[in-house]
Amino acid sequence: MNKKKVCIAALLIATACITGCKTGQKESAKAGQEMESSIAEAEDLATDSIVFSENGKGYSCNMKIDFPQGNGKIDEGIKDFLISALGDFAACDNPDKPKAEYKGDKNDGKALLDFYGKQRSKDMGEEYKNLLEFDNREEEPSPFSFDGSIRMKEESAKYVTYGIESYVYLGGAHGSSFLREVNIIRETGKVLATSVDTTKTKEMQPILRKGVIEYFKECGEDISDDKVNDMLFINDNTIPLPAITPSLSKNGLKFIYQQYEIGPYALGMVSFTVPYDKIKTFMTEEALKLIE
Repeated sequence: MNKKKVCIAALLIATACITGCKTGQKESAKAGQEMESSIAEAEDLATDSIVFSENGKGYSCNMKIDFPQGNGKIDEGIKDFLISALGDFAACDNPDKPKAEYKGDKNDGKALLDFYGKQRSKDMGEEYKNLLEFDNREEEPSPFSFDGSIRMKEESAKYVTYGIESYVYLGGAHGSSFLREVNIIRETGKVLATSVDTTKTKEMQPILRKGVIEYFKECGEDISDDKVNDMLFINDNTIPLPAITPSLSKNGLKFIYQQYEIGPYALGMVSFTVPYDKIKTFMTEEALKLIE
């Protein structure tokens, strides 16, 4: 796609989705409504909401998790998942940085969250301090911030869905958002690794293109199929599968693309849900067993 088309696409999306699509807020609000209704129907997994909040010189850090209260396989699996996800939170978006290792009682949700929250806060405070040493502006730069949550969104007889959301600002024109949903299998306590056959991306193009068009429509922008390519950063007329495996939900298979993954920042995080009767032929056996 040439630069002119990129600019036109970005301006169109920015106008249509300035408040909703830009940061994924519309997706988050919708997910929140789904979470409330689904949790109301489920009674067998008890969780406790735990919060961490710290403000210091040039930074603020806020985290919230839903911590399981039982000791079954699903509870233990969620605890392991939380440790891993919180480790990502504390890594300051640097994949090369070794994760801080929590060695305390993994049944103590407060201690677990405090450990990773303080690690993230410490790193941001140090980064801001370093920035001040090399910044020659008269006014201090805007403070850094991190807001992250790992919450239960819905559950079925065979799996529990957790959503990870984060927003980080470390200077610059704007921050960055992240949104992910994972399915944790009740029987094993393991995270569902793959839900679709990644070798069938070409065959799935009609489904993916329809999903993208539906996303635009929800953002207030009606586009035709022949205009999809002009709005996205794609090659060979092919929309790739999202880097993060689509997740199971009560309404179908949920696809979430991160910022910049298939389009400009103004596009936000493209997300859509495909009914199972439209996607089953492309799903993995492991995933199909969880919706039978």
